[in-house]
Amino acid sequence: MPTVRIYLAALICGMLAMSVQAADLPQSADLARYDLQMAWWGRASIDPAREKVDYVVNDEEMVFVRSTTGVITAFDAETGRKAWASLIGRPDQVSYAPVSNTDQLLVAVGLNLIAVSKKTGETIWELRLPKHPSAPPAVDTDQMYLGMVDGSVYGYDLKIVQQLHEERRLPAFSHNAMLWRYQTPSEIVSPPISTGRSVSFASSSGSLYSVSAKEQKLVFQFECDAKIMTPLGRNEKSILLAAENSRMFCLDQDNGQFRWAFTSAYPIRQQPRFFGSRVYVTPESVGTFALNADSGAQMWEFPQAQARRVLMVGQNRLYAVNAQNEIVILEASDGKVIGKLSYRHFTKSPTNDRTDRMFLATQDGLLVCLKERGSAIPTFHLHPERRPILPELTPEEGEAAPADPNAPAAAPTAPVEPAVENQ
Repeated sequence: MPTVRIYLAALICGMLAMSVQAADLPQSADLARYDLQMAWWGRASIDPAREKVDYVVNDEEMVFVRSTTGVITAFDAETGRKAWASLIGRPDQVSYAPVSNTDQLLVAVGLNLIAVSKKTGETIWELRLPKHPSAPPAVDTDQMYLGMVDGSVYGYDLKIVQQLHEERRLPAFSHNAMLWRYQTPSEIVSPPISTGRSVSFASSSGSLYSVSAKEQKLVFQFECDAKIMTPLGRNEKSILLAAENSRMFCLDQDNGQFRWAFTSAYPIRQQPRFFGSRVYVTPESVGTFALNADSGAQMWEFPQAQARRVLMVGQNRLYAVNAQNEIVILEASDGKVIGKLSYRHFTKSPTNDRTDRMFLATQDGLLVCLKERGSAIPTFHLHPERRPILPELTPEEGEAAPADPNAPAAAPTAPVEPAVENQ
């Protein structure tokens, strides 16, 4: 009899837990009204009694949830399978958001930079840094770059780091992996941007620098007449630089050539982002503007005040959060609101500029992935070249060929004249 009581008690507790989870999850009927569906949901390894979610970041393959104690939980971005959960660094250490390349996840914790396997969470190596970083690192296939509080930027060779690790010379000989150091007048405000050939970074005093990736050689320098505090935006060919005087510049990533500028009446504190053929920028107190990525032309008649932070861009829609933390659904063509989802408890939801998947997260570690119906294959926004090569299927007679998920959304037929300055 006691065994039966224990079993029943466990069953009741399990049912109560399931009902709480069901209440927290987006409802299918709500999502169906806007042709959305829940792809998966999961919970990060978090103790709600003493910690909460610190960062949620993703790339094309994985989603990473870091808790305030330093535990990182990794999920497969398409299936939601929990790949691993591990404490990275010492407990309760201050850290920047993790960054990833093809194989590794890098975490700057204190004066250490730790690399773990994206797939397993196993520590690959640990590097000792010469100074305290002021932003998350940047990494490409061959190198990584770190900006520091004193305005210096360091470039490291990943192959040498790996060799030092295999020789068991880390972290004592971390300095041997450093390729170069570039000094700027003030703190580096955001992760550097690498093309593989050059790396660009901004100092808070108002200058953007581009340095050769392999050596300490200045490629170009762009000067603003105001401080820079906002992270840089980028795509495969351009950089977006927002200054504190409410101006945003679009520059060629290879040579720094001026392409266009946009001026707002209010400061631009959120990172401007490219999504295909458009740029979305959200000045404070105004809402979101949609700009043509090539010319800076304003694509909507007015900024959308309901969109205070972009979450994701789909085939023909934009998803954002408003001042009440509700999810606002907009027509990409004109910025008009077509619906809202009142899921206000998802307060840690990140902006996903990599794919057309919307990741919603709560402070206690609940993670939900939403996608548009019919979006079986994710669209790759920032790095379309990373999309897996799929076999071409010949449609049956009378059927239309399947749409390319990476094809840009159609622009409106009569774009509005921009608030743009050509110099």
